[in-house]
Amino acid sequence: MSRFCRPKETRRKEGERSRRSSLLEHSLELERVVCWGAMFAHLFLWPLLLVQDCVGASEWWSLGMGPLQQPEVYVLGAKPLCHEVAGLSAGQRKLCHLYKDHVVHIGGGARLAIQECQRQFARRRWNCSTVDGKAVFGKLTLTGSRETAFVYAISAAGVVHAVSRACREGELTTCGCSRAARPRDLLRDWLWGGCGDNIEYGYRFAREFVDAREREKSHRRRSPQHARKLMNLHNNEAGRRAVYGLANVTCKCHGVSGSCSLKTCWLQLADFRSVGTQLKERYDLAKVVRVTRKSRLEPRNRKLGTPTPTDLVHLESSPDYCARNGSSGSLGTIGRECDKRSAGMDGCQLMCCGRGYDHFKVTVTQRCNCCTLVFFMLALAENCDGCPPACSCSSDTAMVDCSNQGLSQIPQNLPLNARLLSLRNNSITSLPDWAFVNLISLEELDLSDNGIKFFPATAVRGLSRLLRIYIANNSINKVAADSFTDTPSLVHFDLSNNRLSSLPVELFLGLWNLSRLSVSGNRLPSLERDLLEPLVHLKHLKLAGNPWECDCYLANLRYWLEWYSYRGGEMDEVCCFLPKNLKDRRLITIPKEIFSLCPTLPGKGKLGSRSGADIVGRNAAESDDDLEGEEQRDGCALPNRYQPVNVRRAVGTLAVAGVVCGIISLMMVVAATYGCLYAVMMSRMHREMKARQAAPPETPDETTDAKEPLNPAIP
Repeated sequence: MSRFCRPKETRRKEGERSRRSSLLEHSLELERVVCWGAMFAHLFLWPLLLVQDCVGASEWWSLGMGPLQQPEVYVLGAKPLCHEVAGLSAGQRKLCHLYKDHVVHIGGGARLAIQECQRQFARRRWNCSTVDGKAVFGKLTLTGSRETAFVYAISAAGVVHAVSRACREGELTTCGCSRAARPRDLLRDWLWGGCGDNIEYGYRFAREFVDAREREKSHRRRSPQHARKLMNLHNNEAGRRAVYGLANVTCKCHGVSGSCSLKTCWLQLADFRSVGTQLKERYDLAKVVRVTRKSRLEPRNRKLGTPTPTDLVHLESSPDYCARNGSSGSLGTIGRECDKRSAGMDGCQLMCCGRGYDHFKVTVTQRCNCCTLVFFMLALAENCDGCPPACSCSSDTAMVDCSNQGLSQIPQNLPLNARLLSLRNNSITSLPDWAFVNLISLEELDLSDNGIKFFPATAVRGLSRLLRIYIANNSINKVAADSFTDTPSLVHFDLSNNRLSSLPVELFLGLWNLSRLSVSGNRLPSLERDLLEPLVHLKHLKLAGNPWECDCYLANLRYWLEWYSYRGGEMDEVCCFLPKNLKDRRLITIPKEIFSLCPTLPGKGKLGSRSGADIVGRNAAESDDDLEGEEQRDGCALPNRYQPVNVRRAVGTLAVAGVVCGIISLMMVVAATYGCLYAVMMSRMHREMKARQAAPPETPDETTDAKEPLNPAIP
């Protein structure tokens, strides 16, 4: 039974609403006429201002509405350049030209912000709805309301979060891992390192990009436009500080047998849902402000105190969002679903604004083997609580064991209260659609050691309580992308020892609770990183026994495995099968610099991904017999002693060493020159002193008399 808000309650209200709607239609028609008249009247005077007033200003949030593109397509020019991207101001276009690889992550941050905004306000009158076109939030952002403050804050926070994470993943050329200083309260024996999220860079870039639109505007002081500019800048800063303040230190234990004798710690972003929750709390406590003579924001009620940089502020009060209003951007609450038992904002009284609500009862008919009291109680027991002839059932544990029976198809009339079902080691080659739809209490399903070749999309539909599924040792070569959309509680998934050469990227979407995953022993040459990203609680991963091709298409998987190991996840050894020079090398030990030199090959998709055409072509070129003859390795060869070297650090070390050696050499030359000059001066001084000591004292009178001969006649 669903309840939806009703547009009208009584005939009187219906008449009033019809008159209001007619007046609203006339006013809207008049507004359109005036708008188009102003367009033709001021066609050559204010075209840009006219577009903003009549259509709605375009914003950079439009980057998050379309499908995210690859960073390489902007760099290589395969997609429109920055001056053709909708929603960017002049300053933002300049930053786009300088940092083209950042565009896709800015769009990812905008999309992350929109999704979180819609999640936080799903049960409110304003549900953060978006519209098609360049004006993502419609005319909502034209007013300085509380909702506009939240939109600006969550958008700035999304850009910080996305860019900081991209730096850590090595997807941006201008930044890398975090270089944050070691916390003072960190124990001395713990190592400070690892690859942390570069929040400092994300904060600085988001401040330059998001605030560029506001800072390039010039308005008269204390004007409404100037007040709105100060409001937007303040809320942008509040969103950035929310991400920065929630970042925490994460550590990983090292030691024999988990003794945790050593820890490595790094700085890591908090989950964006925590950021959204904190900003939602600040939204509820947002302050109404005004602009002072010194161009500062102060609360209209001085008893509330000056708003801090982490508070949200707004200039105008919010509309009630009950009725559709084109001027304020309100879509109304007519047709919204409400909860009759709730006394909060999602209750029918508040959500429907007192208009009342309508009940809708929907009957869904589906295939089932329900028991009916048509004959006798014996027939009821036989049909509902009976056990198939080839199976053994336990009423205490609700386990149905049909293993090792040579079954070629799934038995009929399985107990409806079964929680554990084992069909292991049979001859089942195909699974019918909706095979287990009646077993709504099933928690564990074992289909291992059969001959299943294809896993249909509806095989496990309806098993919302399924916790563990084992499909190992089969011949599965294809799995539908939406096969496990109805199993959000899944914690253990074993898909090992099959013939899978590719996995759809959407296979694990929604499996947030999955902690154990095994796809070992298949024919996977590569694996998309986006396939593993949704598994936020994954602790045990098995990927061995696949013919991994350690080329450029495996770069993103290598980065993700490094992050996964830093997070504390356990995994087996992923060894390269191709190329030959990297055979039996562990993927995680291959230096990152090898992948950084990889070009984007034409027709191959983005770096670190393999397109479907390549996989299909490879499957067509290689037969099953050829793949069966390939050597499957569960372990790796002797570990290579080569340690990965960071080229940036090596170049920096070489430069520092060169500068130091140059300074030392210069000092040695100066010292040698000084020594030579000093030696020359000292030798000259010694010669002069010796000359002075060898010369007789100067006594002219006595010397002359002594040298004159006694007899002047003798010559």
